[in-house]
Amino acid sequence: MKAVSFCHTVLTFALSMSSSSNNSPSPPPCSASIFIATSKDGYIADSNNSVDWLNELQQTNPLPDGDDGGFNDFMSSTDAVVMGRTTYETVCQFVQSGIDWPYTKPVYVLTRSLDNVKVPSKLQGKAKAITGDLESVLDALQTEVSARDVYVDGGATIRSFLDAGLVKRAIITVVPVTLGNGVALFTKEQENKLQEVSRKEMVNGFIQITY
Repeated sequence: MKAVSFCHTVLTFALSMSSSSNNSPSPPPCSASIFIATSKDGYIADSNNSVDWLNELQQTNPLPDGDDGGFNDFMSSTDAVVMGRTTYETVCQFVQSGIDWPYTKPVYVLTRSLDNVKVPSKLQGKAKAITGDLESVLDALQTEVSARDVYVDGGATIRSFLDAGLVKRAIITVVPVTLGNGVALFTKEQENKLQEVSRKEMVNGFIQITY
């Protein structure tokens, strides 16, 4: 009888542990964050899809040495990067010109077809293509790299994540130039949905707004 009682106790304990494990809370869902610069009238690139105007302003209106506008702190709070193919190819052009790969977190290139994304040998293990709906992409990053917060880059990709309601925060740096036309960061509808949390004027005259 004692043996039966002992076995019953062990079985009850095992079932209790199994039930406790099954009822344990699931990890919080992965969300997206934005960190990007725009012109005063809301464009991230000019009509030629160029950001030369931004690079020139960063030269004429530099931040003090050691001040990166909060980008490193932002990157430290994220676990991975998701960007569109156009943005990825632009970054690759910079790398080919001799600039170091700027990301320390794994980069995922969002594409409709994996065959459309070419990853050079020097970027193997740093960047990879990914496809699927946006929620499944975030789920995949949560599984692969335990991502909780993902840095999303590229105009079309950012707008897609906003439309899907997956953006947790947006840090927008507004630079003192008006382009008149070009590639807009947000649609008017998206812009009207943003809720400003804070803003600050940087020492170089740029305005950084957090939503």
